[in-house]
Amino acid sequence: MIRKTSLIVGLLAGFLFVAGLMISYEMGIASLGSFLTWYTWLPVIFIVVLAGAWYIRTRSAEPLDLKPMLQYALLAYFLYELIYAGANYYLFAFKDRELNNKLVEYLWQNSAKQMAEKGAGKDQIEAAAELANSARVPLTFMQILIGFGQNMILHFIKSVIIATITKQKTHKQS
Repeated sequence: MIRKTSLIVGLLAGFLFVAGLMISYEMGIASLGSFLTWYTWLPVIFIVVLAGAWYIRTRSAEPLDLKPMLQYALLAYFLYELIYAGANYYLFAFKDRELNNKLVEYLWQNSAKQMAEKGAGKDQIEAAAELANSARVPLTFMQILIGFGQNMILHFIKSVIIATITKQKTHKQS
């Protein structure tokens, strides 16, 4: 039951991201920029994986140890991350090789406007422009692999949190 749920949750989370990515891409660069910005800050995938863990916990006849719940969360995150990396690589490296440059330009324009409105100095804006310009490179397979590894480290930490939360025993009040 744990592996099956892990497969379902990992694939669901991955395809949820792909749907959002592709729909926002088709809607234009402004929508894609907004989607990626909001996606970065909202814990949608964490909540999906946590909900799957909670489902396993409620369906289990006996209390589960930390290890099976950790395995569940890691496998779900691994599948999600494979789909996430594949979708990004397809979109940024094959479908639209100039997309990264367009996205950086759009996000930079918004950031520069907000910085100016909040009273940032010319030096701060120029430093931010240099940082933005350094990101104007096409996406490579090596960047995808590095990002995959970094994200899996973060997903391991989130998996430990999910396993710890769902492992907690509930005490009934007498």
